[in-house]
Amino acid sequence: MTPAFNYYGFINERGGDKNYGYTQIFRNGALEATIAGIVQERESRRYIPGLRIEKYIFEHFSEYVIGIRDIDVPPPLIVMFTLEDVQGVDYFVIYNPIGHYETALPEPILTLPECIIDEYGTQTDNERAVRPAFDALWNAIGYSKSQFFDENGHWVGPQKR
Repeated sequence: MTPAFNYYGFINERGGDKNYGYTQIFRNGALEATIAGIVQERESRRYIPGLRIEKYIFEHFSEYVIGIRDIDVPPPLIVMFTLEDVQGVDYFVIYNPIGHYETALPEPILTLPECIIDEYGTQTDNERAVRPAFDALWNAIGYSKSQFFDENGHWVGPQKR
């Protein structure tokens, strides 16, 4: 991690020889967090390990919301998720050793619907607020909604059926 002030505000880069992403807090209170290198390749197929990526997002998402709250950014918060360079990439949401592939993502840049957090709340409140974005992501691979949320809107990952 290399935290530093910059023209835009404050940045914390994850990297060294290679940049794995960054978090930029802008002077106006906006926050941009990135993860680089989420597209993997195996046997000439490009894929995103959806469970691992979603787990990472939801392990850290509320920390970002709390950080924004702690620097006195008033709600509402607009939350947006974007996946870049993903056209034709498989988004794996289950472990499948027999090689079944999900429907490939349809666009080079997949901009998921923006979501609004009207007020600061619990982790589950935050997850519930952004669920429509993940439902749209799962729609893109042929599901009616994300299968990783429980009935209360809490992100729980895969459940045994």
